[in-house]
Amino acid sequence: MRFELETIARGLLLPVVVSIVVAWVLLRVLPRNVAQRFAGAVGCAVGFIAGYALLEPRHLRPSTYWQWLPWLGIVTAIAGPVGLVSRIPAVGRWTLWLVISVVSAWLLVPTWADLNLSRGVYVTLFAASLFLLTMLLDELALRTSGTMLALSLCISALCGAVLLAVFVSVRFGLLTVAAAAALSGCWVTTFRNSARDLVRGVTLFYSVVVGGLMLTGQVAAVLPTACFALMLAAPSMLWVCEFPPLSRSQGKHAVMIQLVAIGLPLATAFLLAV
Repeated sequence: MRFELETIARGLLLPVVVSIVVAWVLLRVLPRNVAQRFAGAVGCAVGFIAGYALLEPRHLRPSTYWQWLPWLGIVTAIAGPVGLVSRIPAVGRWTLWLVISVVSAWLLVPTWADLNLSRGVYVTLFAASLFLLTMLLDELALRTSGTMLALSLCISALCGAVLLAVFVSVRFGLLTVAAAAALSGCWVTTFRNSARDLVRGVTLFYSVVVGGLMLTGQVAAVLPTACFALMLAAPSMLWVCEFPPLSRSQGKHAVMIQLVAIGLPLATAFLLAV
C-alpha cells in the first residue's frame, strides 16, 4: 500500500514539476514570440506523458483506445501553437484543428460493437465537440484573463478526475489528475509571462486530452452524457462574464463571478451523477 501511495504521489507531482520546468526552459531558449506559443502546450504535453509513464508504464505503446492519449497530447502541443502563427490565416488554423479533432476522435472512440450509437456517429459528434470547444476557448483567451482561463482548465480537469475516479475507474481518474497537474504548470507559468499566448497554445491539448478522458468515462459508465460534457465545457462558461452586466465587474468581485460561472456546470454535473 505504501508503495502504491508513493507511486500515485509521484505520478501527480511529476507532471506539475515537468510542466513548469519545460515551459521555463522554452521561455528562455526560444525567441519570445515562439516561446509564448509553445511553452505552455509543450510543458503540458511533456508533463502529462511523464505522469502517464509513471502511472501506466506498461501501456506506453498503444494497444487500445485510451492509450493514445499521451501521444495525442504531444501532437496537440505542436499543432495548437503552430495554428497561432501570425502568417497562418484563421481558416488555416481552423482546418488544422479540425483535422486534429477528427484524427483524435477516430483513435479515441472505441471499436466496440455495443456502443450506444454507431461508431461513425460517435466519431463525428466527438470530433465536432473537440473542434468547437477549442474554437470557443481560443477566442475566449483573447478576451478574458489568461490566468483565470488557465485556472478554469485545471479546475475542470480536476473535477472531471473526481467524477471518473468515483463513478467510473480509479485508473482514468488518476490519469485525469495527471492532466490537471500538467495544466496547473501552465497556470503557474502565466503568473510572470504573457498569459494570453500561453493559454491559447494549450486549448487544443485540453480539448483532446481531457476530452478524451471524459469520453472514456462516457462510454464505460451508466452516467448521463451531460455529466462528462458539463465537466469538459465548464471553462467556456467564462463567456457569460464577457457580456453586460457581468462584464462591468472588476477586481475580486469579477474573480468571484468567474469562479461561480465555472462552478455551476461542475456542480450540475456532480448532481446529475448522484
